[in-house]
Amino acid sequence: MYSLNEDYKEIIVKLKNHFYKNYKDKILEEPLLTGNEIMTILNIKPSKEVGEIKEKLICNQICGNIKTKEEAINFIKALKINQY
Repeated sequence: MYSLNEDYKEIIVKLKNHFYKNYKDKILEEPLLTGNEIMTILNIKPSKEVGEIKEKLICNQICGNIKTKEEAINFIKALKINQY
């Protein structure tokens, strides 16, 4: 019988292997847009809002909803429009 720690280690190894096998190549690890690009596209100044927009963009990239730079641009433009 395994100890509780051994059970956790086995679960972690299985999850890690599952991730690499099924998702690693499908997730973009680098943000598609930089903060400077976001500011230029939306014509906004450095602010907390830029970070919030970038965070939402990255979350959607990780989920696989946004895969290209064009999709990223359309996404942030829609975010900006929906805020007002």
